[in-house]
Amino acid sequence: MKEQKFILLENLTSDFEYPCIMDLKMGTRLHDDHATQTKIQSHESKVNETTSRALGLRVTGIQIYDKELDKFICYNKYYGRKLTPETFRSTLKMFISNENFYNQHKLLDKMIERLQKLRTIIVGLDSFRFYTSSLLLIYEGNTCH
Repeated sequence: MKEQKFILLENLTSDFEYPCIMDLKMGTRLHDDHATQTKIQSHESKVNETTSRALGLRVTGIQIYDKELDKFICYNKYYGRKLTPETFRSTLKMFISNENFYNQHKLLDKMIERLQKLRTIIVGLDSFRFYTSSLLLIYEGNTCH
């Protein structure tokens, strides 16, 4: 029997009724050591023209549930490419502004705690390199339902 390889995908939003999602690309180097010169130039241009150079990450997509309008509001990668370090900060605030003040702080504390754990793990992986790694932030957007 011939060996077959598969990729197993998981729907991380399946347990959420109104998932609010932010997809981030992390890193300042988007290419590996074997990339063509054309690909290197393309990636370096993307890094220099986005928040990737200054912040080490950029927004590639956002979905926020608006309770008042009872609908999702979405932003794509082109929105993320236009952000500056200052507007990136306001975008993060917008992402979590769906919650009341108390829940915002709980949400931020939980995200920071998990990101610190992830950072500790990644820093300890001295024999690995990560290029264009994604970070997906998800929370339930309608705590009233």
